[in-house]
Amino acid sequence: MPWIAGGTWLPARSPEKVGEGRDRVTVVEGDVQEAGAVDRAVKQADAVLSAVGHTDTGSNVLTATAEYVVTSMRRHDIDRLVTLVGAGVEAEKDPSSFGRTVMRTVMGWVAGEMLDDAQRHADLIRCTDLNWIVVRPPRLTNGAPTGAWQAGYLTLGPMSILTREDLAEFMLQQVEGDEWVRESPMVAN
Repeated sequence: MPWIAGGTWLPARSPEKVGEGRDRVTVVEGDVQEAGAVDRAVKQADAVLSAVGHTDTGSNVLTATAEYVVTSMRRHDIDRLVTLVGAGVEAEKDPSSFGRTVMRTVMGWVAGEMLDDAQRHADLIRCTDLNWIVVRPPRLTNGAPTGAWQAGYLTLGPMSILTREDLAEFMLQQVEGDEWVRESPMVAN
């Protein structure tokens, strides 16, 4: 994992999932659906990068995480939040397209509760005064990093992808970058 370098501090829910580079990070074990665990992970940070995902349908894990993270960030005077949702989450600046309408309809049938939770997560964060970036990739792959992606309010197709390592690199750049502050870019290879 080349993106865990340079002494990065990494709170993690599951320490056993932190593989290569573990000696260069601090791991804080806890459940993102517990306010105290989130607070322990957030309190020593200069910025928060959240890549929480669903483990089952019907969960409100993203909404709960947003509430706990925002509360902890305010408590500890932390201003930068980079968070991950999927490309199905809507943003005000999204271009209108037939493909997007079809994608959201299908996602609603297949994973409606998860999509609703992700939308609530993004909406809750967008209503804060934090310097947030809501990152919205399409389907993620395990391919080699390309270093070549586009970001913005994109019209994505059914073949749009992003490698996980490219996503990680983009998100880490947002921790200090200003280009996408208070925006919700889609990112795709």
